[in-house]
Amino acid sequence: MKWKSKLNKELLVAFFLIPEEIISLKQKLKLYYSFNEDIEEIASLKIDYLNRFLNKRNIINELKWDELVQKASVLIQNSEDKSLKTNIKVITKYDKDYPFKIVYFNDKDYSIKPSPVLFYLGNIELFNNDENKFISIFGARNPLKISEEITKKVVKYYAKEGYVIVSGFAKGIDTIVHSETINNNGKTIAVVGCGVNIVYPAKNLNMYRKIISNDSLIISEFPLDTKPLKQNFYIRNRIISMLGNEVFFIQGSFPSGGLITANYALSFNKKVYCFYHEIEKVFDGNRILVNEKGCIPFNFFENGKIYFLKFNDNKYSGSKYKDKNDVEFLKKLLLKFLLVNGYQTFNSIQNYLNIDKRIIIRILTNLLNSKKIQISNGIYYYPFISNISSDEIILSYDNKIEN
Repeated sequence: MKWKSKLNKELLVAFFLIPEEIISLKQKLKLYYSFNEDIEEIASLKIDYLNRFLNKRNIINELKWDELVQKASVLIQNSEDKSLKTNIKVITKYDKDYPFKIVYFNDKDYSIKPSPVLFYLGNIELFNNDENKFISIFGARNPLKISEEITKKVVKYYAKEGYVIVSGFAKGIDTIVHSETINNNGKTIAVVGCGVNIVYPAKNLNMYRKIISNDSLIISEFPLDTKPLKQNFYIRNRIISMLGNEVFFIQGSFPSGGLITANYALSFNKKVYCFYHEIEKVFDGNRILVNEKGCIPFNFFENGKIYFLKFNDNKYSGSKYKDKNDVEFLKKLLLKFLLVNGYQTFNSIQNYLNIDKRIIIRILTNLLNSKKIQISNGIYYYPFISNISSDEIILSYDNKIEN
């Protein structure tokens, strides 16, 4: 048979170059793992059989294997030439830097297994990390400012510590992750839900260029020119969760793509840290993961340590106080609120205290002047972990990443 003379690597790349509209990534994975990763046998299948196997009702008319193999050969040659810094390249399970060597996936569920082929732009040697220092951080496309602030703190720490930071290149939290990593001289991997030659969202074009020029990496399982369709991002999410040794879920409603990513991470037995906020509905996904899935909650991050701060119930008498002019009591109540719930906007503070705006301004000014609290970009927070007595903290987690 004529395919027997072809290198398996070329055939493998050719198969995953088949356009999505002909055979989707999920269908390719189904074929690949159903046939025990035998790419030669897959390439030998008749079109009629493919249509029946994939329930495509004769949608596949022809697969131009010679043309696909030729394209694959060019990609492979480009990948072997280290002088080509800005060319689209490919890595496969046959290459030493392929990141998914460890098999910890459910053998019966092909849909969560990784593709044996990744297309990329940038520094693929990031995967050749002897210390195995990878962290995945992701969240909402329209995050609250408190979520943006905690993301910057987390990213800054791990970038300075030499971790490769993984996210999904979407607007919002993902974009902040990539941007802050580069701003702190770190390395980042963007896992996209389209072809690596497609910039989505389009307004991230400068970030796309920065990732490549700053010795970082853009990867995709999808063939070139694949459009950023909604279903692509759901399947892309499992790669984000696979790459991080541990993951941070910053903000997500129910349902949300971030929630899907976090659930993938749990299915891979990864440790998942959830930024936990009691008040805002946009954190419903986080609360589900903490309350129902056992993820680790945190509402404060400082110098590599995560904390979930909660006061003993008898510390103060609660929010149903009688004298709304008792400034000293209100100051204590506000400090409790900031410690329990982390970073807060003026509006969230006002909603909690439910008192005259002028009194809140007076209290905040007093606390800021006395350096009991701090403000950054309109976000108020309690910065001094060392000032909290141990009997006031019910739960705290020391986040020293285990390699």
